[in-house]
Formats: sequence, C-alpha cells, structure tokens
Amino acid sequence: MWAIIGKECFELVNEMIQSVNAFYYLDLTEPEFFIRFALHIRNLLLRTKNDYYSKNPLTEDIKTSCPLIYDVSVTNESELKNLVKCDLIISVIPISHVLTIPKLRR
Repeated sequence: MWAIIGKECFELVNEMIQSVNAFYYLDLTEPEFFIRFALHIRNLLLRTKNDYYSKNPLTEDIKTSCPLIYDVSVTNESELKNLVKCDLIISVIPISHVLTIPKLRR
C-alpha cells in the first residue's frame, strides 16, 4: 500500500484514525475505509501542494443532517493542518462510509 499512498501519508492517516478513535470512540480501522481515506488524504495533499482547493458543495447539508460526521471532519481538518504545517481547506472528510456501512451489513 505504501507504493500507492506513500509511507508519510500512511503514517499520517494512521495517526488521524487513532486520534478519532481516542476522542470519539469510533473504530475506523476497517481496511476498506483505511484505503479510501488514505487515498482521499493523499489526493488532498497533492491538491494542496499544487495550490488547488475545492469545496464540497454538501458541507452545509452534512453539517445539519449529520453533525457527528461534520464534527469529526472538522477535528480531522484541524489535526491535519497541524501535522502537515500548511493551510488546508477540507470540506467534509468521508467518514459517513464507516458510520453507515455497518448498518447495511446487519
């Protein structure tokens, strides 16, 4: 997996997932989520490096309809800004996958 996302991104994502687990008690260690999340963060970092920022048009909808997902995303954004020491504009990091998929598996 390091060949695709890189060791630094892998470690960064791992640290973010551990932080979410410690603060929100959400288990985000599902391999499928980790891969998707790591690819999302890698692409986000590449866009940031190239001064390309995009805004999620659903941010306000998610903020009102899924406050936990929004809160986790804002927390992750803040942590990511500190870890990579740059200005990032993250709308909503896709955590909804982890919070909704287990319901479908039952």
